[in-house]
Amino acid sequence: MLERGAGSRELSLARQQVLKASGADGPGVMGALHWQTGHVQHLLKGLDEEGCGPVIAAAARTASALLSLLACSAVFSTEDERAGQIPAELASAREALAEALAEIEELPATAAAMFLGTVPGM
Repeated sequence: MLERGAGSRELSLARQQVLKASGADGPGVMGALHWQTGHVQHLLKGLDEEGCGPVIAAAARTASALLSLLACSAVFSTEDERAGQIPAELASAREALAEALAEIEELPATAAAMFLGTVPGM
């Protein structure tokens, strides 16, 4: 679609159609979102491991947290075998978000040093 000049509106509509065609409605949407987020997280994690910079690092941590939260959101019953994993998933999300927040807080100084050759407040 991109090669044929599709913009964000067309891509958004296409995504909606794919979700609809996959039967992802109601609870199925969480599963589809988890699947998509897994792809994003995997890509960002790989880029982070290649040393693509602090913004990618923060994005990778944030995507990991979102993936954990979506895993929790996809459990709709205490009888679901994944229900027992919720406390560990929430702890993982909290840890990833704390790491991302620490990285994000450093970004202005890092960006200033990288792009302006200065450190803010000095």
